[in-house]
Amino acid sequence: MADTILYKILGNLWEITLTNLLKNGRPIINIIGPLCPTCKTEIKFSYSDIWKQNGVCAKCEKKFTFKDADELRSKALVIYEAKQREGLPILTLDLPPTHVIAEDNEDKNYWLQAKIGQKEGKKMAVVYFGEKIHGKQSKDDYAQLFVDLDDEQVRFDKGNKNPMKLLSKLTAEFEGSTLKINKKAKK
Repeated sequence: MADTILYKILGNLWEITLTNLLKNGRPIINIIGPLCPTCKTEIKFSYSDIWKQNGVCAKCEKKFTFKDADELRSKALVIYEAKQREGLPILTLDLPPTHVIAEDNEDKNYWLQAKIGQKEGKKMAVVYFGEKIHGKQSKDDYAQLFVDLDDEQVRFDKGNKNPMKLLSKLTAEFEGSTLKINKKAKK
């Protein structure tokens, strides 16, 4: 059993059918069109029109002009396939499967830990830093920075200490931009 739906793509109607037949584990997609928007009849081209530029609806005889109907059909199929991929999760294979962790940056009063990995297909870094508390460490003793390497953004966890209470200046340099945050001077 096949599912058939009419789609409007690139200003034209197309009949797209997903078959139960599989090619490389995916359903075979059949596309018919362009179709007349009034009659939904396939637009026909003369055999002498090698580029399929001038077509006519067999039912209402409305005339259509295209730059190249075959190229238009190919583009419509690519756009349809891209629409079907919307919302799919993205996993990147660009990063190693394990996290990069640095934990050896500390002195007697402060500590720093950084991790680089991926979240929802994006390269992310998480930087934890804070005061060394002897006894039980709480969320108010350290800050968490989230560095989105793909979107070139830095955010912090508001449930932890504000990073600017521990730092006087924060600079994040990305490939296309630089973010600088300076502590406000007390009046």
